[in-house]
Amino acid sequence: MNPFGAFRFLHTTYRLGRDDRQRFGVSYLSQLKELYTLRRLNGLEPYEYFQYRLSDPALTWEAKKAYLSYNQACALHRELSPLDDRAITSKFLSERFFDWFDIPMPRTYGIYDPRFGRTADGKSLKNAQEFCEFIKNLEADKFVLKPIASSKGAGITVILGREESVFISAAGERYSPVQLFEKCLEGWKLTYSHTSYGLLIQEFIQQHDVLHKINPHSLNTLRVITFINDRDEVEVLATEVKFGVGSSMTDNVSQGGFAARVDENGILREAFPENSDSYQPIEKHPTSGLQIAGIKLPYFAEGVALAKRAQLHIPQNRTLAWDIAITDKGPVIIEANVFWGHTIQIAIGRGLITPGLREVLDRITW
Repeated sequence: MNPFGAFRFLHTTYRLGRDDRQRFGVSYLSQLKELYTLRRLNGLEPYEYFQYRLSDPALTWEAKKAYLSYNQACALHRELSPLDDRAITSKFLSERFFDWFDIPMPRTYGIYDPRFGRTADGKSLKNAQEFCEFIKNLEADKFVLKPIASSKGAGITVILGREESVFISAAGERYSPVQLFEKCLEGWKLTYSHTSYGLLIQEFIQQHDVLHKINPHSLNTLRVITFINDRDEVEVLATEVKFGVGSSMTDNVSQGGFAARVDENGILREAFPENSDSYQPIEKHPTSGLQIAGIKLPYFAEGVALAKRAQLHIPQNRTLAWDIAITDKGPVIIEANVFWGHTIQIAIGRGLITPGLREVLDRITW
């Protein structure tokens, strides 16, 4: 570390650690010593040390060493999910792939694209006229439209009903087929103008009544982060349930949602917003006011088992985050995510580094 870098490290630690020194009654020197060691071990930056409140003397040193840094997470994704092997996790390809192995995912009715769009039964779906004709004749009254390249819930439209040729979205908006086409195209252009059109028309998944009562506006999914260690065993690094807020149709944290930890018995615990400086626990849903902490999640063990089974079918991507819908009949995988975000450690209240993950980290440079 050069002199300027050392000064910045000392100053940043002093400035960011002021509140925690008062809160936990610890010294600047103790913070500096711990942070310096964790920086050398995990590449942890000062903002991360204080973001995770690692000054807290109630945490053991072993618990503090388990916190993954942003730098480590980036290195892990590069190492464990090579760029050439990520295509299989795209929404369309994964549904086709997992169908071979009887791993449940939402059924795809069609894919709109001006070059290669087609319906599930092989008809052309390449222009506005074909799109409008297709959805008018679609037997399902409920369906989801999303860009193939969609991430963080962007560009998704959920249709929950129709009145003759008028489609009603989850937000209560009414669209003619042409208006629905234009809305989807506009959402794609605003978010993914650098990619092909690739708009999926997929089956609507009805979530279990336990989750629907807490928040009926979005599909609230179980997220399971899996990792294949050097002994070809699938480890579960984290489990949480993501909730949407307000009238949002998605449960993504980037869209204002939050996540609650799920313990090994499938019991939801209090939530902590990942993208917030507030550490006030959320025990009730802010929109519905219904209790979250203490609720038993149906089919939790089955959801975890499904994620582990699916992970074994994509061994070339050794760590993935699975978003799983819990329905009245069991778990259904919505999608697999290559990048799972290390800030989940805020929501679950612990670090992600297991002995198996440490073995991998010791081999790579961040």
